[in-house]
Order: sequence, then structure tokens, then C-alpha cells
Amino acid sequence: MAEIVVDSTGLPVGLIIFAFVCCALFGYIYSSLFKQKPEPQKKENQQKSSQVKSQHTSSNKTVHATKAHKKTVYRAPKHHQFSSPALISTFKGHTDTITSGAVSANGKGLVTAALDRTLFFYNLREAFSSGASSIQGTRSNIQYDHVSKLCWSPDYAAIVVQKNDAATLQVIKGTKKTDGTLTSLNTVREFPKPFPDHLVGLEVAGNGKFIMTCAGASNLLSLWDLHGNLLGSVDTKQGHTLHAVVSIDDRFIATSGFTPEVKVFEVIYDKCGDFKSLNKAFELTGHNSRIFGSHFSPDSNKMATVSKDGTWNLYDTNVDYQQGQRPSIITSGSISSARSVEDREPCIVRLSPDTRVVLVTAGASLYCYSSASGVLVHNLDNIYAGPILNVFFDAGNQFFLTLGDHQGHLFHNVAGHHATIQELEVSLKAATYSGLRDRIRSQLEGARKALAKLEAKAAQQQQNNSSSKKSIKTQDNTKNNNNNNNKKNK
Repeated sequence: MAEIVVDSTGLPVGLIIFAFVCCALFGYIYSSLFKQKPEPQKKENQQKSSQVKSQHTSSNKTVHATKAHKKTVYRAPKHHQFSSPALISTFKGHTDTITSGAVSANGKGLVTAALDRTLFFYNLREAFSSGASSIQGTRSNIQYDHVSKLCWSPDYAAIVVQKNDAATLQVIKGTKKTDGTLTSLNTVREFPKPFPDHLVGLEVAGNGKFIMTCAGASNLLSLWDLHGNLLGSVDTKQGHTLHAVVSIDDRFIATSGFTPEVKVFEVIYDKCGDFKSLNKAFELTGHNSRIFGSHFSPDSNKMATVSKDGTWNLYDTNVDYQQGQRPSIITSGSISSARSVEDREPCIVRLSPDTRVVLVTAGASLYCYSSASGVLVHNLDNIYAGPILNVFFDAGNQFFLTLGDHQGHLFHNVAGHHATIQELEVSLKAATYSGLRDRIRSQLEGARKALAKLEAKAAQQQQNNSSSKKSIKTQDNTKNNNNNNNKKNK
């Protein structure tokens, strides 16, 4: 074979150079089209993507961050249609979701706080007696912050509030009006210790001897004097405390949380009536899952609880716990919707003042049971778009109040009328004296008339709704017929 000789023209060298240039050009084009973007650009795209996702997922919920913790806050829609024959009045005024509310011990004053940085004061008794469908309250603004928890003072001349962003506890006083509302509010005291943790309990004792606070994540139950000095505290040891409440007689405090029991503490006073100590009294057992809340009867002889296991219990707590006696279950009922309630979503239990009705909420619905039989007597579905925040009974058992979304609703105690009639019928059969029988008959007649009035209102509303639907359907049919005729004419 002859050897290839590179001549002076340099042809083979040129071919090699040409091939090298082609490879380099191909590599440049390939890298320009297919190589990954630089890291800063990638981060920017990820940020844009997360912003788009957050815009889609934050339509109903907004994550509100404080310096110490983050709390998921429900944002209620502006409009939610609800009607019921049992509905008396609607309390309006707030433009954003209600965060807390409280009713004064005399049952006259209602105060609510919301994310719109306002407080609204209403007169409950006036609303019930007037029967007005819509009630506008007295507004007060909270600058630069909103109230996450509040309660009344025993004299109804002040409120104690937890500021959300500032993480402080303040006493706000005002001028008390004859209708039970407050005006000209000003802060008169701020507690020296910060309260960064969300409070699941905040109450002032009716005797004015202490202020109770209970923090959810830290499980710290604390008692303070009215000047903000710590009197005593105890760890509830319940994983995460969900609820804390003071008995009406200021003797007991009950806490509940992720453990399947309610812990009841007794407030011990000295000979002068001042706070002495906070001691563990007894526990309420019988549930097999976390307990959302509990409630005392006015004399503390009974307590009601609701659990994630889908049941509620009514207990006899009139026991001598120091002698080893334990509370026992009187009645139990089933509420399956409680199983689907999220851990930090309100699931409320209330015992009516006459202890005839056990009221339980789950989500936006409300259920009233007979405390004697455990049978469901009355229910109200989808009262709000979001969950029911709180419920209050009036001392006379005539009505109850719910809070949720942007407003409050006042309802007739329909279940109370049913329970009263059943109890009076039993009492009438057992009565032996003519005077007693006459008195029971009179009470029974009044209860039946009140219930008949509500039932007539319900029937009328149902008739109006059906007539309205028929009218709408007729209008739609007429419109369709006209459209068909126009098409035929064309």
C-alpha cells in the first residue's frame, strides 16, 4: 500500500480543521437548546410557581404568622344564605371573620371581635324582645391589630382581650350604657408577660378573684390577679389543650385536649376568700379519643363533654372526690359528624341552664339532644359557610346565640320547648295535689302554645319557599316557550 503524503497544499489538514469546526458548532447549538437554566433563574421560577399555588389555595384560608407561631385563620365568604323558622335575629356589622365573642353574666351584653380589627357591642335581651330580623351593634376600632380572644369583666364595665400580633393581654374599659354596651374604650392595663401562644381559654371569675388563661400548645393553665400578677399555674399534660372553662360558681376549672379525659381542677380559697391554690380534683372518663370541650351546669353538679370518637356524655359530678367518689355517666348520645372535625376546629358542647338540653356543634351544623334520653330533638344544618365559633344559652332557656363567619344568629330554643313538655307531662301524671296539677297544666299549656307558634311559622315558611320555587319554575317555562316560538317564527 502506498503511503499518503501530505503535500504543500495542506488539504488533509484543512479537512481536519473543517471537521473540528463542525463539531464545535454542533455542540454550541445543542447546549443552547437543551442545557438546564442557571440556578438563580430556577429559584425565580420556583418562587413564581409557589406564588401561583398559594393564590389558588388561599381563597378560603389565610395563614397568619406572628413572631412566635403561625395560626391558620378561616376567611369566611361575604355572603351565605341561611333561613330557619327558629331564627329570631341576625347580629351584623363585621366585614371579616369573627374571632371571638362573649356574653355578660347578666345575659344582657354581647361583644364580638373579628379580623377586621373591630369590636361590636349588642343588647341581647332587646334583640329577643323586639324580634327584629337584623341588629346593628355599636362599633369600636382596634388600631393596628385584631383581637383573637376576649371576655367580660364581672361588672360589665370592661373586657379582657388578647391582641393577636402584639401577643399581649390587655384590660380595656369603657363607658357603660343603659343598654349593656360600652363606648369610649381605652386600655387601662397591660399584662407584663407576653402571650405568644394562642389561648384556648380566657375568663374572669364572677367573684373577681382571678383571671384564667389556658394556652393550647404549651398546655399551661394559669390564674392571675386583676393587676396581671401570676397567682399559680399548672401543666394540663394533655398533649395539646383544646378547651378550658371556669364553672359558673368559680369553684372548678375544666380542661380537655388530645387525651381521652377531661381534667377538673378545684380553686381553693383562704378564709378571706382570696385565691390560695389550684388543685387537681377529678377526671371525666368514658371517651376513647381526644375531647374537644366540656361544659358545667349552673350548680356544677353536671357536666357535658363531646369527643372525636363521635359521642357526647352527660356526667353526674355531684361527688365527694376527696372521699374517692368518681363522676358517673348519666346519658350518652351519638354525633357521627364529630369524627370528621379537625383538631383545632371548634366542636362545641353546651348544657342548657335547666340541664334539659345538650347542644353540640360540628362544623357549620348544630344538634340539640334530650339530656334525659339522648335522642336528637332539633337540628340546624349549614348555619354558616365556615364552622360555628361559639354558642351561648340565655339563663331563662328561651333562646341561644351562635357566632360564625361575619355575624351572630339568635334562635328560639325549640329543643327546650320539647324537653319542657315531656318533663311536665311526666310531672302531671305523678302529681297528687289539685293545686300542683293546675300549676303544671298551666305551664304545659304555655309550653305547647309556644311550640305550636314555632311550628306554624315553620309551615308558613315552607309554603312560601314552595310557592317561590313554583313561581320561578313557571317563569322559566314561559321564557323557554317564548324562545321556542321566536325560533319557529324565524
